[in-house]
Amino acid sequence: MTRTSILLGAALLGASLHLPLAEPALAMTYVMMGDGDLADRSETIVQGRVETIREARGRAALNHRVSVEVAVKGQAVPGERLTVRLPGNPRRTRGLSLKLWGVPELAAGERVLLFLNRNEDGTYRALHLGLGMFKVAGSAEGERAVRSLGDAHEMAGGRSRATREERYGIRDIQRFEGWLADRARGVVRPADYFVENGDAVATDSSAVASNAAGSAGARIYWGKLRWFDFEAAQGDRTVRFFSDPLGQPGVPGLGHKDFAAALRAWTNHLGSTIFYGYAGKTNAEGGLDEFDGINAILFQRRLADAFDCEAGGLLAMGGPWFEEHGKKKFRDKRYYPIVGADIVVNDGIECYFEESPDARKAAEELFAHELGHTLGLGHSCGDRESGACDETDEDEALMRAFVHDDARGARIGVHDKAAICELYPDVNLSSEECARR
Repeated sequence: MTRTSILLGAALLGASLHLPLAEPALAMTYVMMGDGDLADRSETIVQGRVETIREARGRAALNHRVSVEVAVKGQAVPGERLTVRLPGNPRRTRGLSLKLWGVPELAAGERVLLFLNRNEDGTYRALHLGLGMFKVAGSAEGERAVRSLGDAHEMAGGRSRATREERYGIRDIQRFEGWLADRARGVVRPADYFVENGDAVATDSSAVASNAAGSAGARIYWGKLRWFDFEAAQGDRTVRFFSDPLGQPGVPGLGHKDFAAALRAWTNHLGSTIFYGYAGKTNAEGGLDEFDGINAILFQRRLADAFDCEAGGLLAMGGPWFEEHGKKKFRDKRYYPIVGADIVVNDGIECYFEESPDARKAAEELFAHELGHTLGLGHSCGDRESGACDETDEDEALMRAFVHDDARGARIGVHDKAAICELYPDVNLSSEECARR
């Protein structure tokens, strides 16, 4: 089956601008779901307004109190208040913070259209997180529903049924909700809710204010995250990662050696100070719920909803654990110190690798891309913030926003080197000299 490269992104209301991505550290990786699949696999669909946001007790997540304004599907009623839980908590006041890019950040007062399933504790989750969340905003032509996937990372899949309009289109909210309500009643009809210029490159204005780009290569996280362990004056400078014994079905050897190869790809660049090492297998289970002091990739763990081989969904997610207080200085800039990182691979994605031209190389490239985010790198190109992949170096980069899946594996390019040399140049080299190594 032929697999085509699909650009990551979601059309967002705002000016049509090519703006640099600047909120990376680890992205959500997904195969886009079509609107019909989103509707059919959601128990509840509502339009509502975010009232409050609070830290979820006992886990790295945020609870969003949403007041229902329009009930499209399910048992919710207007006026009801639902608690919608999203993983990641970049605003913790105690201990460590966890940042998960690709999971939309909501603000109190924002209006949203949510495709929801219920958790065991009575809270709700958005179906495949960012895929099941739209922001609602007004314009001169009417109210629109737009996705805010930010720098999530799309992997093209032969089974994805999503059309180009469903990937990039802007939806008229009233027509979209009418279409969804009809479908919930069993009336399936063609989509009539996309607006003109729906796939124009645009960006969410709320994200622009915090953006700041590196001078070259993939963009650098707005808050300046970096590891300081690599320059330790004494002791071991290696940051070690483990893999859990379950391994990844669909990949020969279950992916352990491919994860090790992905770590080596970054370490082998001679101009930088990066020291990532593979330390074997671990039974650690902290994952993205709490940092247990062990950097690990966990396989076959359900992330919100299991991956759907027919429709798509979330493949993997992860993020850096960092100290929100006590920035450290490096070359006249101050950064939040990264103290750990975890990657979690969703349950049921073996079918994705089974359809790849080379399952091991696809896994290797995916793992290396995600590890690039743990270093503080964003996308070189291919999403709404970093712009189209118009230049060869950007398009060849490991850190472009969609996987090549052409059996190249974990291969860092010119653009990737320029990026890591912004954050991790050898102390005896300038950023430019580092990038030439």
